[in-house]
Amino acid sequence: MADTGADCLTTEILGPGLSFASATLFLFDYCLTFFDELRFIWVQRHSTSTILFWVARYAAMASTIVTLCQTPTTSLPLANLDTGLRSIAIVAAEAILAVRTWAIWERKKSILIFLCLVSAAALGGNMIMIVRGINNTHKSLDGNCTVIVNTRSRAYLIPYVVVIAYETMTMSLSAARILKWRSQITPSTQTPLLDTLWNDGLMYFTWMIALGIVNIIIILHGGVHVRTGGAQLQTSLHSILSTRIILHLAKLGRARRRQDRTTLASAPVSSLFTPTTLVMSTDAASYWDVDELEYSY
Repeated sequence: MADTGADCLTTEILGPGLSFASATLFLFDYCLTFFDELRFIWVQRHSTSTILFWVARYAAMASTIVTLCQTPTTSLPLANLDTGLRSIAIVAAEAILAVRTWAIWERKKSILIFLCLVSAAALGGNMIMIVRGINNTHKSLDGNCTVIVNTRSRAYLIPYVVVIAYETMTMSLSAARILKWRSQITPSTQTPLLDTLWNDGLMYFTWMIALGIVNIIIILHGGVHVRTGGAQLQTSLHSILSTRIILHLAKLGRARRRQDRTTLASAPVSSLFTPTTLVMSTDAASYWDVDELEYSY
C-alpha cells in the first residue's frame, strides 16, 4: 500500500512537471512581450495578422491556464478542452507561417492555391486523428491511482508527422525565395528585412522539428502524462515563436517608416501580410512607399 501511495504521489508530482514547465515558459515570454503587443498589435486595425496573432497567443494562454488547473484525476471534459485549445493555438501558428510564406512569394496565386490545398489536407487529417483520440480517452485505475488514459494514443503520431512535413514544406518554400533575394540584393538597407525573415523562419523550423521528433519518441515510449506535457510544450513554443515573428516584423516596419524613403533600396520583397512589393529598379519612383505600406500586426 505504501509503495502504491508513493507511485501515486510520483505520478501527481512528476507527471505534470513538463506541463508546468511549459506553462512557466509561456507566461514568462508573455510578460516579456506584452508591452510590444500593446505597441504594435493593439494600435492596429483588425486584420488577418492581428486575428491570427491573438488566436495563437490567447488560445495557448487558455490552454496554459487549463493545464495549471489539471491533476492526474482531472475530469475528461477538462482534459479534452485542453486538447482542443492546444490544437487551435497550433493551427493559428501554422497559419501565420503559411501566410508569411505566401507573402514572401509576393502573393502569387499559384502559391496560395498550393498552400490552401496542402493546409486543408493536413488540417482535415489531423482533426480526424485528434477527434478519434478524444473519443478513445477514458479514466482508468493504475493501482490506487485514477488516471486519464487513451487506448489509441499512437494515433497521435500521425498529427506530429503531418506537422513536421507541413513545416518542412513551408520552410523550404520560404528559404528558396529568401536565398534567391540574397543572391540578387546587395544594398545594406535590405539586410535587416532579409535577416529577420531568415532568422525567424529558421528558429521556428528548428525548434518545431526537434520538438516534433521528441514528441514522437514520447508517444512511443512515454506515459500519458509525459505525452500531455510534451504536447503542451510544443503548443507553447508554437505560440511564442509564431507571435514573435509578427512582432519582429512589426518593429522592423515601424523603423522603416521612420526612415527617409529615398534611402530605401529596391527589391522584390513583400511585407508579411500586405501586397505592396519592392521592384528591382533604379527608377526613383520605384521604391517601397513605407508611408503607404501597412504592417498590419
